[in-house]
Amino acid sequence: MQNLFIIAFIAIGLLSDVQAIEYYAECKTDTLGNEYQGKLSVTRSGKTCQRWNRQSPHEHSRNDTSTFPDDNLKDANNYCRNPDNEPEGLWCYTTDSNTRWEYCNVQQCECKTATLGKAYQGKISSTRSGKTCQRWDSQSPHGHGNNNDPSKFPDDNLKDANNYCRNPDNEPEGPWCYTTDSNTRWEYCNVKQCGQCGGTLSGTGEFSSTCVGNVEHNYPNGANCLWTINAESGSSVKLIFNIFHLEGGSDCKYDYVEVYGDQRLVGRYCGKTPPPTLTSTVSFGKVSTHHSLARDD
Repeated sequence: MQNLFIIAFIAIGLLSDVQAIEYYAECKTDTLGNEYQGKLSVTRSGKTCQRWNRQSPHEHSRNDTSTFPDDNLKDANNYCRNPDNEPEGLWCYTTDSNTRWEYCNVQQCECKTATLGKAYQGKISSTRSGKTCQRWDSQSPHGHGNNNDPSKFPDDNLKDANNYCRNPDNEPEGPWCYTTDSNTRWEYCNVKQCGQCGGTLSGTGEFSSTCVGNVEHNYPNGANCLWTINAESGSSVKLIFNIFHLEGGSDCKYDYVEVYGDQRLVGRYCGKTPPPTLTSTVSFGKVSTHHSLARDD
């Protein structure tokens, strides 16, 4: 089991029309948000965050880079982070000398970090078939006495759980809800797994994808992701990796990303340095990630 964080941006279109656009995951996959590498830099009350590598206006001892998802404190900038596992999640010291620190308002990602989705705190409120969910603190149209224990929810109480998809009783397929349809007691919700990626891109436009197996939620050995890119004749493909954090090694033997143009290998990449921006005029390409067994050393 190793750690991976990749955010890729793919643009398909005429060469003159393609522009580089940075894409970051501006959400957290759990309450603590340790993996968050977004760029939010203001607190809930609107105060600007202090840079982590500065001691003014507030001196602090949060200098251990291993507690940050960034490579160093300079890269952490003044972005909201959670180096000390504050229970409500991401925070920062402020540039207001009268306010030492405050929490930041980083939303929960609309995905689950495990099959059961017990920790899911997103706001999906409809079932797979499109039915609206019933509030958890309501007994109408469906009465329920077995799922009223707030300790079984990731929310503080049933009111906060609203009518969002949850899994208080460990249903095997993940989050679900009672429905507002009196003829349908409950159904599963379509909450995707965090880090799911892969598929086929075609036509023209801008696409972004996050492949994540972060410091708290490792990806399984042997997991792979494949994007197939089909561009129209005369178009180009621009591939940009904004965040890139894989296991290193001079030969990229264990965990790596491979990029192909037609059937030709353009490059294999690993480590923490994002690959260069890749532009191709071929009509077919592939982006493949490979996650091996753990290293022996």
